[in-house]
Amino acid sequence: MDAPALKAASIGVAMGRTGTEVTKEAAALIITDDNFASIVAAVEEGRGIYDNIAKTLAYLPGGNVGELTLMFVAALVGCLTAGVALGAFAYAWYSDGHLERARPAAFSTLIVAELLRAFGARSERQTVWQIGLFSNRQLWVIIAVSFALQLAISHLPALQQIFGIAPICLRQWSTWIVLGAVPLLVLELRKMVSQAREGEDTPT
Repeated sequence: MDAPALKAASIGVAMGRTGTEVTKEAAALIITDDNFASIVAAVEEGRGIYDNIAKTLAYLPGGNVGELTLMFVAALVGCLTAGVALGAFAYAWYSDGHLERARPAAFSTLIVAELLRAFGARSERQTVWQIGLFSNRQLWVIIAVSFALQLAISHLPALQQIFGIAPICLRQWSTWIVLGAVPLLVLELRKMVSQAREGEDTPT
């Protein structure tokens, strides 16, 4: 008679030691030590586990969202470099109509963007000015040599034939440098915004 009653109850409770196998199978809850006081302890423990799970679920998404946002923005800055290069290509293509002018525009803008972005890549949190623009002389040497090679490619006839590009005038270089500086500016702006938010969150 116990088994049907246990099955019909909202929460059927059976004794683990003295209860029969039939009642144990029909019960929703089995008290292994046959002590009803264990139910109170189990409820208390369950509430503690529930609270911990709720706190964990509230904590982890907050931190993970921030980390994912950071990585997403960083990925966008890689996309931004490609975007400015394609923008330079489109500008040169539609304004001049010659592929020989559009290709060096995209190539030069991409090189300039990568060289300038090296200054901001030294730190994920501090801006170029906070680190010190001239704090790394080796980096300056590398960038200067790389830029000189880029100038040589666009002005020496032998290298122009190898790379298949046309000469670039000073006005064009100015345009490509401005476009190439966009990823660095966005990267530094993101750092400034992140620092401002951290300052607001810091308790006083």
